[in-house]
Amino acid sequence: MTKNLLYGALIVIVIIGFTIFWKNSQKDEINGEEVVTPPIVNDIATENQTPVDTSTNINNDVNNIQVDSGIDNDLKEVDTDIGTL
Repeated sequence: MTKNLLYGALIVIVIIGFTIFWKNSQKDEINGEEVVTPPIVNDIATENQTPVDTSTNINNDVNNIQVDSGIDNDLKEVDTDIGTL
């Protein structure tokens, strides 16, 4: 029983030691002054906002569609080839 208690206490001490080491590793020193690294914050509301589909946005998207005009040239070439037959 005392052996298990000793192992449990050793594990708790190691976990506490790693926690203290990890917390202290997040602090940096610049010119002798301690600078705390700010935590990473994900602001989903401000970053990567998806546009709302409104009729104006849809019309702009439709107007920005680029169509391949090479099809017209191909059809004209086919017409000339048929005309020469």
